[in-house]
Amino acid sequence: PVYSWRDISGIGTEVTFIHNDQGTALMPIGFDFLFYGTLYDEFRINPNGWIGFGDDNTEWNNLSLPHPNAPKPAILPFWDDLDPLQGGNVYYYSTSDSLVVWFDDVIHFPGNYTGTYDFQLIIYSTGSFLFQYREMTGDIDSATIGIQNEDASDALQVVYNGNCVENEYAIFFIRIIDWLDISPTFGFVESGQTETITLDVSTAELFAGDYLCNLLMSTNDPEANFVTIPVNLTVVSQLPDIEVSADSLDFGIVYIGSDSTLVLEVSNQGSDPLIVSNISSDADEFTVDITGFTLQPSQSQDVNATFTPVSDELIFGILSIASNDPNNPTVEVSLSGQGFVPGVPNIDVSADSLDYGIVIVGTDSLKTVTVSNNGDTSLSVTEIYTNTDEYSVDLTSFDLEPDEFQNLTITFAPSYEGTILDTLTILSNDPDEPIVQVSLSGEGFIPIPVIQISADSLDFGIVIIGSDSLNTLTVTNAGTLTLSVTNVYTNTDEYSVNSLEFNLEPEENQVLEITFAPGYEGVILDTLFIESNDPIKPVVRISLQGEGAPLVNSGDGDIPLITALGKNYPNPFNPQTTINFAIHEPAFTRIEIFNIKGQKIKTLINESLEARNYQIVWNGTDDSENSVASGIYLYRMSADKFSETRKMLLVK
Repeated sequence: PVYSWRDISGIGTEVTFIHNDQGTALMPIGFDFLFYGTLYDEFRINPNGWIGFGDDNTEWNNLSLPHPNAPKPAILPFWDDLDPLQGGNVYYYSTSDSLVVWFDDVIHFPGNYTGTYDFQLIIYSTGSFLFQYREMTGDIDSATIGIQNEDASDALQVVYNGNCVENEYAIFFIRIIDWLDISPTFGFVESGQTETITLDVSTAELFAGDYLCNLLMSTNDPEANFVTIPVNLTVVSQLPDIEVSADSLDFGIVYIGSDSTLVLEVSNQGSDPLIVSNISSDADEFTVDITGFTLQPSQSQDVNATFTPVSDELIFGILSIASNDPNNPTVEVSLSGQGFVPGVPNIDVSADSLDYGIVIVGTDSLKTVTVSNNGDTSLSVTEIYTNTDEYSVDLTSFDLEPDEFQNLTITFAPSYEGTILDTLTILSNDPDEPIVQVSLSGEGFIPIPVIQISADSLDFGIVIIGSDSLNTLTVTNAGTLTLSVTNVYTNTDEYSVNSLEFNLEPEENQVLEITFAPGYEGVILDTLFIESNDPIKPVVRISLQGEGAPLVNSGDGDIPLITALGKNYPNPFNPQTTINFAIHEPAFTRIEIFNIKGQKIKTLINESLEARNYQIVWNGTDDSENSVASGIYLYRMSADKFSETRKMLLVK
């Protein structure tokens, strides 16, 4: 044949494969394709260079045809181990009279062979098909080209593992109808004898018309060793032949006001066109959607017959189909159906009111009501709505058969604070209760943080100058939103707080530690300020009171008011520091130095002392007068029932 490439670029559908040996699912051809005596209307594409009309075949190693392990039924323009997943594309394009499958620069699976192949297969509604090879590079002698039938009992092999194709090359397969069979095809005729040759003719695949062929006979007659005998065949029409899928249609019980449809198939079993000129019913309750059409041989047409009763009774009718079938010009189909007066729907709603309670603005709350049909015919809920944006419903319409129910979800999403009322309205075809209303209520609430303090004042009492006293205060969030404490402060240096800002979730609390360290003698007043996002109390004030007192009562000579251990000075120190202490009444007194491990390294005082103020210097040595290393050290004073320990830091 003449090579003539069919270009489907831009209009073809690209095929996607999930594996380089696994074909597509079956897809519509677009027409009936006769292949080895069987009509096929679906095909699949295999990435290994073939199309089939049945099951897929993952065999990548090509075989000689026929072979039971080869694809079947299949057309194989270039069956080899191809791999469009790694290189190339595959497209197809179908019309009412042809199907094109294009392997576009598909590569050979990497291995012992290499190549890039650009070829196409075209099958026609006449049963013929064409292989075209545009550009075939690399190894072209490792493929099978041919066709095979459904059970691998018959095949036509063009080439197996040989050189056949080339660039711009075509192979055309024409379907020949074998309408003449000869028997016998060879034999002997004795001298003076006669033998009969039988010619059998089959018109199963022929249309009306004239057909010609030659009967060729080879003999050993020296004067007639090759004889040609023309054979002429004229096929006449078998006329149209109407056939219907059923001789009666029973529609059963149908409610008055409703209808029911059944399908009747009309087909042409003859060899001439069947012309259906009229389809009608003798009863008005039965109608059809089409009253005339033409069918070619083997074609069929669905006729939709509809029963629409208007009375409560059993109704009969005849559907008459008139056509040009000379043997059966009018086909009659019996029709029957029972009209039935329906009952009424009865709507029932599970609640007549819904109360959502308190819902925070910006959030939502869901509640459900159930709508039931307690009647004996279909309930059509045609509209469901609310009046405000704060309430919404998930469905706006639905249908319920008798004894069915449907849940409705109503959402309350308040956008402002306060009580919000609405009504859910349900409209239906219930004749006794066409409108059902459900009262809706809820309260929008805007959450706020609420600060709560465990005390409104703190009294630290008398604190020796140079020492300090600790008191605590608990801050609690009694609100419903996060409390952000943004600043905590005092006005004087004598009072300090350990935490300046923090956040508290609802019901959480935070303990504040307030320290009073007087630097002078007398009553010292201050205020602790706590700033937060509490909209009602953005600033909370806590009164603070304490009295600074020296170790010696100035009105009582040099006798200290209390026994106390003062802070060392300087601290940190190097090489020595002074420790102040006071004895309120005569007592045996011991002052010792310990390292951070609790090991005693020095005893400074270990004797009875009179009541007065004292100072003692530590020069950073141990009991053996060896200098100690830099670090934290503890000094402890014991006198009768008094005992106190403080820290100091030696830095070298």
